[in-house]
Amino acid sequence: MLTLSLQEVPVTALSLPEWTDPRVQVWQTSGGAVSAYGYSDGRTHWLYLPDLAVFSFQPDSREVKTFALRPYQDNIIHDVYYRTVLPLALQALGTEVLHASAVRTQQGVVAFCAASGTGKSTLACALNIRGYASWADDAVAFALTSEQVVGFLLPFSVHLRPESETFFDRNLHWRGRQEPVDNHSALRPESVRLAAVFVLQRSAAKGEQGKIEAQRLTPALALPATLAHAYCFSLDDQERKRRMLQSYFALVSQVPVFELRFPSCLEQLPQVVRCIEETLQNL
Repeated sequence: MLTLSLQEVPVTALSLPEWTDPRVQVWQTSGGAVSAYGYSDGRTHWLYLPDLAVFSFQPDSREVKTFALRPYQDNIIHDVYYRTVLPLALQALGTEVLHASAVRTQQGVVAFCAASGTGKSTLACALNIRGYASWADDAVAFALTSEQVVGFLLPFSVHLRPESETFFDRNLHWRGRQEPVDNHSALRPESVRLAAVFVLQRSAAKGEQGKIEAQRLTPALALPATLAHAYCFSLDDQERKRRMLQSYFALVSQVPVFELRFPSCLEQLPQVVRCIEETLQNL
């Protein structure tokens, strides 16, 4: 269990390196701004979110310490923790995590990987309306057992873009977003077979006539497609990188991975959902 705790130590006493330091891993927004950076000092992992907080965690501790950079509201820190810090911390400590939304079906957990803004949360919400239980909004943790690949339930809340919210309110009678689990648990007791992974790609076609198709990828193609959406704290630890690659080799070998192409048109969302359901029926 990973738990979040606020520390009163002044952040100036932490002696953190600048994001330009070659020791650090930098994450940037699509516009090139630094959204976060992290590094390890040999014992402690550090994750710095500019103008918000610094988080630290260690392999022999289940506590994630938080050093606030300014006055904050608990819900802001908790939301950032669930959506960004927890997935990266879990990965650094040995659990693989996909940047994905997911629902639970009769076959198991179905994950939707994509870059931010592609529509993974929108698709998961539409499937939830169709009766599939929500499983994740931004992070799907998974692990290998002796028989299969399983997904772990992490705390989450659903975040939709305004245009998607408007669409659901107007057309699909969206029933409201799921609130985050409030026990701050890292890995919940529940785990379910990972049944399929969809890698989302918006087609270049505009309007309502764009083609909708789900194509199963060979393991050779599925490996780079899923790795592109893997949470990864750092690639400096060669042993951790080796285990990560082994896990993703096992994932694409045992779990069907599909490339799902669809147009940037919310009016075609029911057809996209139908394509997903038909694909799952044929597994």
